[in-house]
Amino acid sequence: MNLAILLTTYNSAAFLEELFASLRAQTFKAWNLYVRDDLSSDGTLECIRRFMAKDGRVHLLDDGEKRGAMNGFMWLLQQVEADFYMFCDHDDVWKSNKIEITLKRMLEAPDVHDSPLVVHTDLEVVDRRLERLETSFWRSQHICEKEFNDKYYHLAYNNVTGCTMMINRRAREVSLPLHPYAQMHDSWITASVLWHGGRVLTVHESTILYRQHGKNTIGMNELPSMANKVRRLKSLIRKTNRQGEAARYLSGIGGLRFWVLKLYYMTLIYVRDYKADRKK
Repeated sequence: MNLAILLTTYNSAAFLEELFASLRAQTFKAWNLYVRDDLSSDGTLECIRRFMAKDGRVHLLDDGEKRGAMNGFMWLLQQVEADFYMFCDHDDVWKSNKIEITLKRMLEAPDVHDSPLVVHTDLEVVDRRLERLETSFWRSQHICEKEFNDKYYHLAYNNVTGCTMMINRRAREVSLPLHPYAQMHDSWITASVLWHGGRVLTVHESTILYRQHGKNTIGMNELPSMANKVRRLKSLIRKTNRQGEAARYLSGIGGLRFWVLKLYYMTLIYVRDYKADRKK
């Protein structure tokens, strides 16, 4: 059995030592880490090479291109042949049993080698210093678990977090090639799996320290000008139309129906969040 962990980096030197240490501490040891750097300008590559010298399971793949996170992950997915894949964010820390319990859930599926499958877990939200903010990302974000396998929901939104995912070979096959208007690798893979007859499986345990940097937004209390509001609206419309094109590629759904779908789920999410906030 071949398990590949895919990692994209960009100016990641401040976080990689903690991440690498958490990977080496995994209770499941039979993994290989494939790293792609996005032309970092700090000490990221030096850090990666130090880790490669310590651990022969680490491999650096270099194409000399600037791709960004989504295209970087999907490029790695295309290059690497494995039975199972996991996605690794450069600034997170994995709990020591993350691979073990995720793989166990994957192997419990009777169709593990026949159907496209995603396994994902809950997350523990932490600050920059790894101090706990929330024990459950799912609970703090009011995530509705019945939507994990709603293929229409995943045309418009996503609630499967990439850094908790494991996918099998069949999921890889149905997710390639990446549509040019896909929003992010995790949402694209999840929607592709569901629209090709696959399933999303869950682990009700936080397996990762999901780091939030807490950077302040300059001028966050200022009301945007009318010109900025118009620009934001145009950007939202353009983004949604592009998202609709990717949805049509997967499902055949038309543009008007996609907009109705988007507004329907947007309303459900708003009402759910409003009710949850009222209970606090």
